[in-house]
Amino acid sequence: MAGSVAQVSWQEKILKRVLEQEGVPREKLLLGIPFYTRLWKEATDESGKKKLTSSALTMKQAKNVIIENKAKVEWDEESGQFYAEYTKDNAIYKLWLEDANSINLKSSLAQKYRLAGTCAWSIYFVSEDIWDVLNKNLKEIESYQEWLEQNRSNQYKFP
Repeated sequence: MAGSVAQVSWQEKILKRVLEQEGVPREKLLLGIPFYTRLWKEATDESGKKKLTSSALTMKQAKNVIIENKAKVEWDEESGQFYAEYTKDNAIYKLWLEDANSINLKSSLAQKYRLAGTCAWSIYFVSEDIWDVLNKNLKEIESYQEWLEQNRSNQYKFP
């Protein structure tokens, strides 16, 4: 099934379980954040069988794919990401974009749950603006409440 690599609602659900049910000390827990996007392709072969494949894209590649294919883009509240979809050569392509908006939401969970920090894969896939987001959320902001106040009026717009 096509979907987000790590939607924010899923990450928060798992964090709560690990902290509350598994009893992992929050000061020893790092939140994993993907610096890549999966491009999903749903196609039907000659026999009528549906086939789902995916490939990993850097943040820059993902934005370029969206722009080049004039994909329909909308903010997906549940995933905390932009969702894009387009059709090409009788196949449907879908992606949930990791960008500064999604990383902002995901990294805020480290503040909200007072975690040791974050970790990510892979630095080779990241766009430069992500470092500013992480620095702000993990070093400059003192609390989740402060993050909420600074992000209260966020309007998510695809670049």
